Parts: sequence; C-alpha cells; structure tokens
Amino acid sequence: MKTKILIEIAQQLLNLKKKEQFDQITSLKGILKELKKKKRSLKEKLANEEDKKKALDFQRKLDVISFQRKKGLNIIKKLKRDKLDN
Repeated sequence: MKTKILIEIAQQLLNLKKKEQFDQITSLKGILKELKKKKRSLKEKLANEEDKKKALDFQRKLDVISFQRKKGLNIIKKLKRDKLDN
C-alpha cells in the first residue's frame, strides 16, 4: 500500500478512538450527575432520620455512592489526559 493510504487508515483509527473516548466521557458524566442527585437525596433523608438503623443504612449508601463518584471522576480525568496526549 502507498504511504498516503496507510496514513489515512491510521488517522481513521485514531479518530475512532477519540470518538469512543468522547462517548465514554459523556456517558460517565450523565451517570455521575444521577449519582450526585441520589447523594443529595440520601443526605436529606439522613439528616431527617431518627432511627439509627435506617440512618446507618443511609450512611452506608452515601459512602458507596461517594466512592463510585470518585472512581468515575478519576476515570474521566484519565480519559481526558489520554485524549490530550493523542
């Protein structure tokens, strides 16, 4: 194959990777927004809850959501760094 054709094929593959990264970032952002809404809701419930068992359950759920959001944000940062490197 000629060099020009090989370069075009390589560029097409790189563009596919960029599009996949962009799609991943946008879907993760949507998920993180939903988790943030859920976190706010649970914080309100926790503040108003008097039963210790239910409050502990809400706190555990909050901890899990917080951890998952942190993981998601780290993944987005990594994807953006990879995107800038390319």
